[in-house]
Amino acid sequence: MRTLVLHAGDHTAGPYGIDLLPGPGFPVTGIRPRVAGCHGSCGTSWSTGPTRWWTCPQGRARGAERELVLGLLEPVTALAAQLKRRDVPPYAGTPLVMISCWLAEWIRRADPDRRRALVRRFSALDLILTLSRNQIDILVDAGFRADQVAAIPFGCAPELFTDDGTERAIDVLAAGFDHGRDYGTFFRGVRDLRTTVHVLCQDANLAGIRVPDNVVVHGVVPFDEYRAMLRHPAEPAARIAGTED
Repeated sequence: MRTLVLHAGDHTAGPYGIDLLPGPGFPVTGIRPRVAGCHGSCGTSWSTGPTRWWTCPQGRARGAERELVLGLLEPVTALAAQLKRRDVPPYAGTPLVMISCWLAEWIRRADPDRRRALVRRFSALDLILTLSRNQIDILVDAGFRADQVAAIPFGCAPELFTDDGTERAIDVLAAGFDHGRDYGTFFRGVRDLRTTVHVLCQDANLAGIRVPDNVVVHGVVPFDEYRAMLRHPAEPAARIAGTED
């Protein structure tokens, strides 16, 4: 099945094992949406914030006839979903699938008007693949059809994280910057431990939270550095000061 992948990075390097699709017979073509300011015609743009716009290259997409369109996460899939809802090629008549990370959390936190807007924005998707089964009820309750949502099992590529025999200097590593991360509770649980805890996350995850003395915050690091931190000693990093939560 010829697959068109909408992505924000290099689809041949993943994520989510997208690079493995050609092996079992799913030839993949990737399209990377362009991020630009809103000027001229914004008819093909979707705002993810006050100054960021994802613009889908319709010309390239229209010339790439595919049997399936796969969107890697919400920002790069939202416009395709709206174009499909309006019967715009190449999305009209082509199954559109999205791997979702944040939609259920957005809906859970949204007021009723915002919730309806989110459902309408993604309503034309043929299938929403969540990374957790507990998101299915949230999406269905918001208005998506039960047959429109499914969960895919979480997994990892063990060959990427195999211990290489190097003496480990990190006892505890917490990594993640999803919207629902609760580092305040985590810090209260580890602050009295006699061990150093390393954390990978965004500054926004720690807003208003006091970082314990035994926690080292590295921010967001490249994937290769993240992998190395699971396998090798880490370089010292400065702690990020905060305020008491």
